[in-house]
Amino acid sequence: MAMTLGNWLRQGATTYPHKIALIDTTQTWSYSELDVITDRLAKALMTFGLRPGDRVAFLLPNCPELVFLYFACFKLGAIAVPLNVRLKGGELAYILNHAQARLCISHADLFGELQIVQAELTQIEQFYLVGDVRCDGVAQPFSTLLQLTTEDSVLPEVRSDAIAAILYTSGTTARPKGVTHSHQTLTHTVRNHIAAIQLSPTDIVGGMLPMAHIFGFALQLLEPLSIGASLVLLPRFDPTLVLEAVQSQRVTCLLGLPVMFNALVNAPNASAYDVSSLRFCLGGGDAIPPVLNQQMHQQFGVEIYQGCGMTEVIPYTMNRPTCPNQVGSIGPASEGMSLRLVNQLGQEVAQGQVGEIWVQSQAIMLGYWHDDPATRQVLREGWLLTGDLAWQDEAGYYWFVGRSKEMIIRGGSNISPLEVESVLYEHPAVREAAVVGIPDPDWGERVAAFVALKAGETIHGEDLIAFIAERLAAYKVPERITYLADLPKGLTGKIHRKTLKDLAIASSIVPLTR
Repeated sequence: MAMTLGNWLRQGATTYPHKIALIDTTQTWSYSELDVITDRLAKALMTFGLRPGDRVAFLLPNCPELVFLYFACFKLGAIAVPLNVRLKGGELAYILNHAQARLCISHADLFGELQIVQAELTQIEQFYLVGDVRCDGVAQPFSTLLQLTTEDSVLPEVRSDAIAAILYTSGTTARPKGVTHSHQTLTHTVRNHIAAIQLSPTDIVGGMLPMAHIFGFALQLLEPLSIGASLVLLPRFDPTLVLEAVQSQRVTCLLGLPVMFNALVNAPNASAYDVSSLRFCLGGGDAIPPVLNQQMHQQFGVEIYQGCGMTEVIPYTMNRPTCPNQVGSIGPASEGMSLRLVNQLGQEVAQGQVGEIWVQSQAIMLGYWHDDPATRQVLREGWLLTGDLAWQDEAGYYWFVGRSKEMIIRGGSNISPLEVESVLYEHPAVREAAVVGIPDPDWGERVAAFVALKAGETIHGEDLIAFIAERLAAYKVPERITYLADLPKGLTGKIHRKTLKDLAIASSIVPLTR
């Protein structure tokens, strides 16, 4: 069989026909059932008039229909365009028009945002809705799509180098870019990661990440279904819901963002749940404070294996169960990845020196959809320029310093926000922390910190600054600490530093001085 994602379910239906592939809150589907459903849906899409290369957009939370649609597109050769469920009308309109999607399947509860901009969506030929449909003919129920199926239809052969999905970046500094991945690049992504973590058909993966993003899409969804493992689908992230699922379904592997694991260890009655089935947790998307790993081990008896990646390639480094977990590092190079650390002149730096990570791999994206200039900026002679800064130790482990655009330069000295945040997390009262640089006419930038405290905790800004000053050089110590109930999160769940930086710049609070 060709190296295409749709063939994975066909192989699963042959090898593990009765094994449970997908577990929802109320229902389960075997590999054989999932293969039949997605075949039928792929033929329905073809009967609608879709052909290989056509774009199909999804505005869906984690739900069975999202899984069905992904694999139906893969089998037909259509291109899946997942949409972040937190996007607003104008943002959705830009992506749908840029991708030139012909069909959009939305959850009924989210369709209001699409209706706001419906007149702008000139490429969309039909909307289908999952859930309680009350749209007066504007859209059709998802169930009617399946009624289009012609049983004797024959699905086309799909090329392994064909685009399988377009995943749009968060667009925090500019318009979002459409990252294109082929069946082949995603297959390499999944196979490399499985080899690293030794996932097996006996594993049960907990699906708490949104599947509209590369982490939840490639490593959480595609990976277990490629080898006959099971996926427990959670409709949304809720700490109690996750812990209940781990206990009831005997989940063996959890993938998540640091904010998610932080919420799990701080969940009420977290210690009351039986999570002994967990073998390990995989973390990424943002830096994982070492203290969080300690809390996970103390609370649940498992470690978080941290890696680093991006929509364009994931993960390019990672700690994994097959080698010592260097807590605080992003691990050695991942399977199938070649890495370089280079300076601003493109020259490789010496061991121990900070440089930008360049990656070469068969798992790298093909490029940005309809954006050749942006593609040329990051793909050079087979290398992907990540914009991530790190240094490598003698054992081959990489230590993340920060994004090149997030580094703080105060009086000519480089300050890593991650380093300061790690110290903040050491304080027992701190639940969340983020550090940003704010412009200053004398120093270039000054350091500002934002903190969310644990329930019932209080601490004065001067006392927290003194705590940091005991552990870091004076020039790295924040001159302002602002307390918030919760730190703002971006569309992917990461702490949104740009929002905090804008807040710090706009604030009229006089900075605390040392």
